[in-house]
Amino acid sequence: MNPTPQLVTVLTTLLSLAVLLVVVFRLVPSVRLDAFRQSMFALRDELFDYAAAGHIGFNDPAYTLLRKSMNGFIRYAHNLSFFRILIAMITWKICNREPKPDWRDSWNSAVDKVKDPTVREELRNFHSKALDLVASRVVLGSPVLILSLIAAATTLVIEQRWKSMRQSFESVLTNFVEPRLLEEEAAKA
Repeated sequence: MNPTPQLVTVLTTLLSLAVLLVVVFRLVPSVRLDAFRQSMFALRDELFDYAAAGHIGFNDPAYTLLRKSMNGFIRYAHNLSFFRILIAMITWKICNREPKPDWRDSWNSAVDKVKDPTVREELRNFHSKALDLVASRVVLGSPVLILSLIAAATTLVIEQRWKSMRQSFESVLTNFVEPRLLEEEAAKA
């Protein structure tokens, strides 16, 4: 018996696994990080074009805060992960040092001071888009979070289907059998 074909198969499998691990744990996260940064750059550029069109001044506090926020997301994108956010939240709770909502308070105050309601709404849309990008980076970057969300969603769907199925069954039952008659018969027993 010649062990060479089996050895070749084992070595090929190990090499394939090594390449797969490099792709999954090195290349995919790197590409995701670059894609997130590029999307945030594009959104920041769109905000700049909006200001350059004269809708809001470059020195306006709302514009400045939003631009700084986007710059921070771009700069620290490598830290935007479910695990790091979870650890930070646990640390805040344990040390009893939750961060103050200074930025959010400043942002809301600055946006509320914008006189034009359409500009105010557009700035809120830019902020919302930035947070959507961040949320998708955090959620889609964590296999544990994805699996947890899928499990929770599946549980909710099954629970709702069960309630719906039970209600449907009761509806069908009441259409064929008068509940009054069943209650009367049950009361006689």
